[in-house]
Amino acid sequence: MEGVDKITLELLMNKSQYNKYLAIKDPNKYEELQQHLEKVAKYKDRIMQITDEYCENHNTQNSIELDEAFSNYLKSCIRFIEMKELEVEPKYERDIEDVMFERCDDPNPMKSFWGKGAVKKNM
Repeated sequence: MEGVDKITLELLMNKSQYNKYLAIKDPNKYEELQQHLEKVAKYKDRIMQITDEYCENHNTQNSIELDEAFSNYLKSCIRFIEMKELEVEPKYERDIEDVMFERCDDPNPMKSFWGKGAVKKNM
């Protein structure tokens, strides 16, 4: 049950709150996180240089692990950007009422929405 609680906290708390929680409840994990963040700050310029190399030349190879991770990172970024674009610019510019009532003037109103084989029987 402890594992479920831990995962729940990680997923539901924002990073700031989770870091405060870790500092109190799991100091070892908090220390690991702080060391990781220090390494990120230390190697930030080199990380950006590697990222630029990958973006400028799609044939860049460093290591299998890094190449695959960067490829996955790019795919995730593209999906994220495309979703943000969908939020801002709707693909369909038709008014919803136009879509809802577009078949109201249909000359054959007795068509079945259930397919060609459906027949309306009078009871």
